[in-house]
Amino acid sequence: MYSKYTIGEISKLLGISSQTIRYYEKRHILEPVYLEGSKYRYYTTWDFHVLMRARYYIGLGFSLEEIAQLLSKEKIGTIDKSFEEQEKKIEDEILYKLQLLNQIRKNREALLRYQDSEMKFSFKMRPGIFRINTQKNYSLLEDTKNKIVVNKLSKKASFLFSSAIFPKESIEKGDKSFFFGLRIEEKFADFLKIEKNEM
Repeated sequence: MYSKYTIGEISKLLGISSQTIRYYEKRHILEPVYLEGSKYRYYTTWDFHVLMRARYYIGLGFSLEEIAQLLSKEKIGTIDKSFEEQEKKIEDEILYKLQLLNQIRKNREALLRYQDSEMKFSFKMRPGIFRINTQKNYSLLEDTKNKIVVNKLSKKASFLFSSAIFPKESIEKGDKSFFFGLRIEEKFADFLKIEKNEM
């Protein structure tokens, strides 16, 4: 016969909130027992192991909703499909973090180069870029389509840099107009799912 424990005891032992335990109860993952003549719910040592499995899935990055679905599935194929999807998600997150790490290293290298440059300028070929104007002179562009693209790009801020353009024809005419915008290296386009368009 399984021993019985209160929700508080299980919660404290596993570091899981009572609210989470009740969530699994509502999803019929846990089935608390009620002692005769008592209004309090109790959980068994079996529930302890179910919750430990839930903690395991949390460590793998599954959400509470996904965990509830996993714990209620019986067919190995459907469980494996969930694992396969999570595997892809983790791989994508690792690739993203590695790219962020490269960005930090590149910035540090650039800072050190600047420190050692003694304020000398140089011209270099840069990698291909995707770029969009965000302002003309000192005002942000008001075009609706432009705003939509900029909003989407802003969610990838870790890979964006400010980029200025001083059109050659404007300079030749003595026109002081300039454009500022956002740029992202072309090599990140596929990785970040950025599509080229008329903007």
